Amino acid sequence: MSTEFKIQSKFIEACKYNLQLHDGSRVLIFYDNTSESIVEIIKPAVEQSNFKTEFFALGSERPYRTIPEELKAKARGVDAAIGLYSYDDHDDWSISELEFRMNIISFMQSLPIGYAHAPGLSVDMLENGSFQCDFKAIAENAKALLRVLEGARSVHITSHRGTDFHLELSSRMKFETDAIIVPPGADTPGKTGNWPPGEVWVES
Repeated sequence: MSTEFKIQSKFIEACKYNLQLHDGSRVLIFYDNTSESIVEIIKPAVEQSNFKTEFFALGSERPYRTIPEELKAKARGVDAAIGLYSYDDHDDWSISELEFRMNIISFMQSLPIGYAHAPGLSVDMLENGSFQCDFKAIAENAKALLRVLEGARSVHITSHRGTDFHLELSSRMKFETDAIIVPPGADTPGKTGNWPPGEVWVES
């Protein structure tokens, strides 16, 4: 199996099970100039899929400070967005662009779309790291876990290595996951999750 095919197949799998995209879904993929090698690999597979995909380059002038108005306009017309930031050999940008990324997240959450946020995603991670997971199984397991935890007011977690702690929850706390990044409805705030996904957490 070639590196390209290995990455492409998992990327499409992530779109289907994590972002729940289907034939005709509109998706915006925007990326920094250190993620161009990733885009070169995934673009043929994405273009051959039945998603309606548009790519947007953030440009080479770094660090990023403000969200381009063109990006905002494009995001308002899609079902999902994916933000790729590689930061290979540029930890300084990763730090100096933190406010920019937080603003991106806030903006995406103001729209009724799913947003996959992927800071630090590299070709090696896509090929050999945590992106080579089973996205379908992760989504199904997360849904099952959320069903078990629904309405829970106390959680007791143990493991054979010695983990043993209790978590007391109030009625306003709710469990969430980034294994499925889909807002609850067309008139609701958007939902953001990290790529690679796999977390279940509780928030108030």
